[in-house]
Amino acid sequence: MGEYVFMNPTTKTRYDNRIKLIHSLCEKAGVKLFTYHNLRHWGASKLAKENVPLTDIQKLLGHTRPTTTDNYLQSLSPSLSDAINKLEE
Repeated sequence: MGEYVFMNPTTKTRYDNRIKLIHSLCEKAGVKLFTYHNLRHWGASKLAKENVPLTDIQKLLGHTRPTTTDNYLQSLSPSLSDAINKLEE
């Protein structure tokens, strides 16, 4: 396994232009364009649905405060908001 997640198979180095890379990959796959930020949201929501602790998701996302992660996750799904509100009661 290399140092980077997305490596150029020809040069064996990282891609210099991640935006161009994701556009190219989406086009080749024939899927609607998405961004790395979309992947962060998707990953965070999958972890939350699997009951990964908020503090672990916070560390993976690089948030300084758990409240930032909490707000981030609440923006993803009304059911998450409801669950978090129940914990506060």
